[in-house]
Amino acid sequence: MSASRSADALLRLIPSARQSLHNVLASQRQTLWGTTELKLRVRKYPKSGEERVSLVKPQTATVKLYSHVLEKFVPLKMSAQMLRTVENSGGLDEYLLSTPDSALHSDVASTLRWQVMCRAQEQAAAKAKGAQGGGSAGTGAASGGTSA
Repeated sequence: MSASRSADALLRLIPSARQSLHNVLASQRQTLWGTTELKLRVRKYPKSGEERVSLVKPQTATVKLYSHVLEKFVPLKMSAQMLRTVENSGGLDEYLLSTPDSALHSDVASTLRWQVMCRAQEQAAAKAKGAQGGGSAGTGAASGGTSA
């Protein structure tokens, strides 16, 4: 559908579809859509010759996905296509860490990505510090135990 035809179709939306489009656009930043698109359906009635334009919304679901980095379940509203994308990328943490912030198109996902990145860095720093501190103490204890 060309841009001018799309704009014309938007102007001819039936009232319920117009309200539905308004609701979707108002809450789009709280939902993980991915590459899911909204579609307009134009129906022509042969007897009356009338055309009606309606909105086809993608299927969305509220799911709780487990974040291994945050160690908790995170409630998210996302499209079915987005859920498959997250599962195919290896889980919520892997998806958030591998996707650039500009491609997320969601305030919730951007915030969650930031939390996961910060926690992952904290865990990596703690592991590195533990390896340095634990490695020297373990070597000293092992050498002290053998010499005594």
